[in-house]
Amino acid sequence: MFRYLLRRMFGTPGRGRVLPCREVTPLLSQFLDKELGPEMTKKLRSHLEVCSACRKFMESLEKTSQILRWDPSTPIPEEAAREMMENLRAEYLHALKELDEKKHG
Repeated sequence: MFRYLLRRMFGTPGRGRVLPCREVTPLLSQFLDKELGPEMTKKLRSHLEVCSACRKFMESLEKTSQILRWDPSTPIPEEAAREMMENLRAEYLHALKELDEKKHG
């Protein structure tokens, strides 16, 4: 089991490696938009299978994307927009804190 986890975290020699969080987070937007090549998509999926912090961060990005797809001709009340931004900011900061704790933990 331990050997399996090491392979998942660091990859198997000659077969590439699972990406670390610091390389995954900048790619998540491209991943969600299906703009990555097949090899990078595979590596990113492998990382997301074992990293709950990055999965949560990706879910936050998905929510943001859904909000941004809102029909711009439909006005959003100012209070609702402010609340959404505060919630997104809180989720983003929480995900960053989890990544930092994981990195230094």
